[in-house]
Amino acid sequence: MLTPAAVLAVAVEQEGVIDNIFVSPRVHEATGGLVVLAMLVTTAWVGRLALANRPIEGGARVSLILTQVLLMVQALIGIKLLDQGLGVLQLYIHYVGGLIPLGLFVAAGWVSWRDPAVRTRATAVLSVLGTLSAAMAFVIGRAYVQGG
Repeated sequence: MLTPAAVLAVAVEQEGVIDNIFVSPRVHEATGGLVVLAMLVTTAWVGRLALANRPIEGGARVSLILTQVLLMVQALIGIKLLDQGLGVLQLYIHYVGGLIPLGLFVAAGWVSWRDPAVRTRATAVLSVLGTLSAAMAFVIGRAYVQGG
């Protein structure tokens, strides 16, 4: 079992390891495709629940969580690509558009709607906006990497 001191010692011995890893832009592109797919699935699922006036539970909740985790991983990969100096291949709107879906999910979590049906409808609307934003960021990202 690793103790906190052992974990710290390992981290100190391997300082800069993450900085020395090279991440291919293709990884970011593939993850972006997964993000767009997850956003579409989540939006369709939550939208269906909203139309039926049902709360978000079970699989829809898991879909929302998985989508948010994918968005976070995608953002971290993007940050690593920026660290590698590959940010010159992109427009600023690509960064903003890629982070908007995650921001919308965070904003939805800040509001505490008492009525589950209202919460589902609001989440559905925010999911649609997030999906449009993620798709825009994906298209712009691919266009500029292929063009650059």
